[in-house]
Amino acid sequence: MLELVASGATRDEVLRAYPHLTIEGFQAALDFASRAVPEQAMWDLKISA
Repeated sequence: MLELVASGATRDEVLRAYPHLTIEGFQAALDFASRAVPEQAMWDLKISA
């Protein structure tokens, strides 16, 4: 899922690729990933609906 987001996929594209994933699950995964990456790392992700 995160690879799709990193490659520029929209939220809707990710949800279509993972039909079992809810919007809440998508947000939780992004939240978890943001906490798992050390604070020194910077990512420029463009998330769109």
